[in-house]
Amino acid sequence: MKKNKFEFIIDSEFQSQIPALTDEEFQQLEENILSEGEVLSPLIVWGNILVDGHNRYKILQQHPEIPYTTRSISCTCETREDVLAWMHANMWSSGRPCAQRTLDCFSGAV
Repeated sequence: MKKNKFEFIIDSEFQSQIPALTDEEFQQLEENILSEGEVLSPLIVWGNILVDGHNRYKILQQHPEIPYTTRSISCTCETREDVLAWMHANMWSSGRPCAQRTLDCFSGAV
């Protein structure tokens, strides 16, 4: 586990691929992370650009003591178009973004 010491680049095009959480959803995610004492799902990065985990990263910036892990997609994605294709294939496969599916799991929603 890493401590929150690395600054990731936020790419607005990548970030826009994931619908924003409501204030209530964001608060629930933050409560879950604080309760666990760590970020359970890794932040997905392409080089030093954040691909998935924008809400988790925002929470980490507010709570730098919380450990987290990263997963790089640099070896499978060479271009921005590759990253966008990866996002659509991996994050929208069930018709809902991963962040929402993860939040549902944590909140106990069905």
